[in-house]
Amino acid sequence: MPVADGSPLKALEGLPAYQEQSKVLSAQWQDIQKKRWNNLSAWAAAEIEPHINPASPVFYMFGGPDILNAYLNYPGASKYILCGLEAVGRVPALEKMTRKDIESTLSGVHASIQPALDSSFFVTGEMSKSLRHGELYGLLQVFYVFLARTDNTIENVEYLKLDEKGKLTAIPEESTDRDGVRGVKITFTHAGASVSQELYYFREDVSDKALSRDNRFLSYLNALGEGNSYLKAASYLMHTKEFILIRDFLLSRSSSILQDDSGIPYRYFRTGTWQVTLYGSYSKPISGFRWAVQEDLQKAYLAPGEVRPMPFKTGYGTQENANLLFARRAPAKAR
Repeated sequence: MPVADGSPLKALEGLPAYQEQSKVLSAQWQDIQKKRWNNLSAWAAAEIEPHINPASPVFYMFGGPDILNAYLNYPGASKYILCGLEAVGRVPALEKMTRKDIESTLSGVHASIQPALDSSFFVTGEMSKSLRHGELYGLLQVFYVFLARTDNTIENVEYLKLDEKGKLTAIPEESTDRDGVRGVKITFTHAGASVSQELYYFREDVSDKALSRDNRFLSYLNALGEGNSYLKAASYLMHTKEFILIRDFLLSRSSSILQDDSGIPYRYFRTGTWQVTLYGSYSKPISGFRWAVQEDLQKAYLAPGEVRPMPFKTGYGTQENANLLFARRAPAKAR
């Protein structure tokens, strides 16, 4: 992206590595925006936003660095709360690096966001390698790129941890304190907007085993009140007995849930508590997750007139087999 006049990075704009990176990534970004992201944004504005409080917090468990999809689906949220197993990391001062290191860093940034550009999700097992390039490591680099490319300006970045009661506490970037759940808060403002928004990412294991041992993260989430939840490419973890606590939290504290079939099993939305709309197409999970096939969801997708179109692919699905479920909490009198 063009560097603003007066920026300490302006002198680096003429580097061949920057020029090549700018050309390749900009062309790739524009192509995917036209094929996928513009359709997603228009769909979310028509199908999701009218049925929710768009300013409510967004809970994106298992989201890792994928602020992009959360932002496109919920552009007006006051807060985005994401978690994953990857380190927050840091972004070094490029103007203080050698030309060789800058070239390596730019290449590394491209490699780290490539999975999201290719398939709209990150593969956990491959992420640690792709997110480490010399002095540049962790998820901050991905957050910066996605926020900047969606016309946002980053106003402040603050490293955090949760104390014993689940309260946020600021810590220095260089802190070696490993006690408590660590995270980062990024304050950003969209072009032309007068109100800033906040992105929180926490490095946290949300399995039952981890949350039973240390409940700080759940305490923090519960204190936020109700929000809109988003789940995508979640490895069908909440289909197992090892992720009951986080599943129950989402079901009890979400005013709406938008997810693909890898999120919460469909049977939990057939209780009378939820108003459900299905989108796209569902037949069975991709290879490797065939154990998580949902026969009740298959039947629901075969019901005539019950499924609405979805003009983009998302999660593990191809264009022909991508799906989303949108569940809204039903009014009390309708239950």
